[in-house]
Amino acid sequence: MKQENRVVTKSNSLNEARYRLTVQEQRIILSVISLIQPNDEDFKVYRIKVSDFLAFLEIQNQQVYPEIKRITKSLMEKILIIKKEESELHISWFSSAEYFDKKGYVELRFDPKLKPYLLKLKECFTSYHLENVIHLRSIYSIRIYELLKQYEFVAKRTFDVFELREILGIRPDEYKLYGDFKRHVILPAQKELKQKTDIKFNLKEIKTGRKVTSMEFIVEKNNGLKSHSKQPLPKPKFDKDEDNDFQTLVELLPPEHQSKKTILEMIATAYKNYGFEYVSSNIRYANQNSKNNYRAYLNKAIKENWGTAIIEEEVARKEAKAQEKDQTSMIEQQKKEDEDLKRRNEKLGKQALAYIESLSPEEKEGLRQEAINRYQARGKGKNPPKEAILETLIRNIVMEKLGKGEIPLSAKKLSFKGT
Repeated sequence: MKQENRVVTKSNSLNEARYRLTVQEQRIILSVISLIQPNDEDFKVYRIKVSDFLAFLEIQNQQVYPEIKRITKSLMEKILIIKKEESELHISWFSSAEYFDKKGYVELRFDPKLKPYLLKLKECFTSYHLENVIHLRSIYSIRIYELLKQYEFVAKRTFDVFELREILGIRPDEYKLYGDFKRHVILPAQKELKQKTDIKFNLKEIKTGRKVTSMEFIVEKNNGLKSHSKQPLPKPKFDKDEDNDFQTLVELLPPEHQSKKTILEMIATAYKNYGFEYVSSNIRYANQNSKNNYRAYLNKAIKENWGTAIIEEEVARKEAKAQEKDQTSMIEQQKKEDEDLKRRNEKLGKQALAYIESLSPEEKEGLRQEAINRYQARGKGKNPPKEAILETLIRNIVMEKLGKGEIPLSAKKLSFKGT
């Protein structure tokens, strides 16, 4: 396949991975990715001719084999970091590289753990023609192109400056001043993208106080550049019978819009770029708020991500429901504990009365004296308490001793000492 007809398709997670490669290393990676076919079930051994290396690496013929070996060896040693929901994957690009010097080609194989990010992609992926990036000369231009191409449909993308530096693999000691970062990274990329690719961008700086902390990229189609490619980019599928998630999205649409091709194409494109939850929330937002011209309203909602409000409301409802459930559970648990305590005290009370009845007059008098001593020790006065209060105190003392195990349940007698 001619270079200008080759297509690169990557998952957005891979697009946003943290790594730093030279221009030549990026060209090799993207050239191999462009050999993957949409229906491939597994990675193959991808063969690249030396003549192709000469073309996109821009090296002299006599240097080609040592240079190819040097670059691919470096690639196998470099790590990219992919952030997942519950983990962080550190991985190298290739698991093997085999050189056939006499036959004039190299065989490369991707690491198997990259399969979810390069094979059978249905949602959250970005596609573009290889010709757009293969001749970019800044190490940052290719990455910035991919990050903005991912959001071409929305037409803008905002990055925290620190986050963008991380994605681009810029070290903390490089371009410490924002002005240097902009001059050496952003502006060269802006110039190159306008001159050589199918998109261009304008930049809006967002400040916190006097410091630029975020950057908003306004993405546009670059109509001034004519593509030589005859290979169409993979179109988002909108066959609702083949994709359950997409079918669910279609069913969320009002019935009168479920068969309109322009709307199906719109949600298919958004589904490809941003995934199910993103599109679902925006459809539901449009359903609730659109007054007229549903297609235009839905399009705007998807681009501006108005559905965030729906998600926030749902999260708030879930949290309130969970809190209510926790509170109900706590009340029920407390009620159960209170009932258990009541039953335990009733049982101890009966055991205490039975135990008191089994005592001799002398032992009862000793218990009575202990109760009086405790009563007076609490500052209740020098006189003994009334008989009804004294009986309660005696029973409580015995219940306390039973609860602490100081009186075995089988015991008939116990020597009491004043407290």
